[in-house]
Amino acid sequence: MGRAAPSLGAAHPARVVAADATDPVELRRVVAGSRAVVVAITPFSSPEELTADLDRDFFAGVVRTLDLARVARVVGIGLFATLVWRDGTRVMDDPELFPPFLHGYGESRLREIAALEASDLDWALLTPPAGLSEDVDESDGYRLGSHHVSEGELRSSLDYDTLALAVVAEVVRPTAHREQVVVLPA
Repeated sequence: MGRAAPSLGAAHPARVVAADATDPVELRRVVAGSRAVVVAITPFSSPEELTADLDRDFFAGVVRTLDLARVARVVGIGLFATLVWRDGTRVMDDPELFPPFLHGYGESRLREIAALEASDLDWALLTPPAGLSEDVDESDGYRLGSHHVSEGELRSSLDYDTLALAVVAEVVRPTAHREQVVVLPA
């Protein structure tokens, strides 16, 4: 069943702030005391940057900073390659779906998950399928699934607006707690 977008209204004021996520002192100052923080960042803008001078602890460092800042809730956007096939292997181990030259990036995202699991944070890592695209027609909602996926689920298509609705819903009315989930079309 799909979910409708929650209304933020006056009861849920949101504030957008800019911060340098590579500067832990600034990030901690900006997010300290926040009820919820959405983590939708990447220090990379091209595949080439994912292989040159990759800091594999970047995402885990952001998590540790948020934990130290005592953020009440963290909702992050995950990487589909860190999802797990139903047989227990990682999607990132399939070279057709996730090129081997990107494994370092996948490893950095796995370290993020390990840092989340080791933290005291209430977190949800919302992971879109491989078919996340702005070219997809808006869906009729979404559903959250396990981080154990089938090939059909992984290859499903999801638009950015629907992913954003899922993120807002997990901030306003959380249903996923301390887990990675996949966001699928309804």
